[in-house]
Amino acid sequence: MRKSGIYRLSQDWVLLSVIVLFIASIGYLAFVLLSNRVYVPRDFFEARGRGAAIAESIVALTGKSVSNLKQISLLDEDKDYSDGLDLVLEEIARNDESRKFALALSSELGKMAAGLSEIKPSEASDTALQAVIEESQIVQRLINYNDHIYRLLALLRSRFSNGGGASNQEVSDLISKMNQEISSINALNEKYKELMIKFDAITKAED
Repeated sequence: MRKSGIYRLSQDWVLLSVIVLFIASIGYLAFVLLSNRVYVPRDFFEARGRGAAIAESIVALTGKSVSNLKQISLLDEDKDYSDGLDLVLEEIARNDESRKFALALSSELGKMAAGLSEIKPSEASDTALQAVIEESQIVQRLINYNDHIYRLLALLRSRFSNGGGASNQEVSDLISKMNQEISSINALNEKYKELMIKFDAITKAED
């Protein structure tokens, strides 16, 4: 009797162990499936769409600045400071518009960043984070450009008023820096788009 009881207890223990292992396996499988499932918050998706449109507007505005800066440089070389100043003032107006877009972009990127922790799988979340970081640098580039354009205005005003002040090289160097900022803005936006293409590929593949 005692041996039979022990045998039954052993059977019960084996059965219990099998059940526990089965439940644990199901739980682990559920955890893996849930952790790998695709999920993109609606707010992230909507902010991404608005942010992309805003970034393209910034790129379009800075694209117009390239030819304008070339013309300013030519006018400075010809000592036509009056027309050069007019173009600089036109550039400042365009830059002010870009700054408004930059504030709007910052707001949308903030909404995207707020939803990063909810994105699944983790590879998609990491890719989205890299994209947000790249795009956020556009704002800093616009701030740099803004500083340069006001400095250029001061230089040309000085040259217009007394024909002296900054040298041609100083003006040329400053315009070169502004063009570099424009190139950086374009490059950052292209990198952002590449990362979001990767993001889409991950989420669709996992879906």
